Amino acid sequence: MRQRTTILDIIEAGLRGDPARVRAYTELLIQRIEEDADAPMVERDRDVTALHHLLERIDSGEQGRPIYPVAAQEEGDETYPEQLPTPLFEQ
Repeated sequence: MRQRTTILDIIEAGLRGDPARVRAYTELLIQRIEEDADAPMVERDRDVTALHHLLERIDSGEQGRPIYPVAAQEEGDETYPEQLPTPLFEQ
């Protein structure tokens, strides 16, 4: 699947600290999702919206926050998702 490779490219660019490549691959992923006629429209819209939020965070220079909301664990400083999110890209 083309999307899986693009997702891995985004992760690699992020790990290397290259926001320009993260942006470029994210825009490519948005394009591929929008062209995916097999995925239901609701899922495509949700995924594209989430990716646009990611692009906004890249543009603002925001770093170090998870994409999904988190709540502090009672017994420590670690944070965990309040509930497991629906996977961004269901295979």
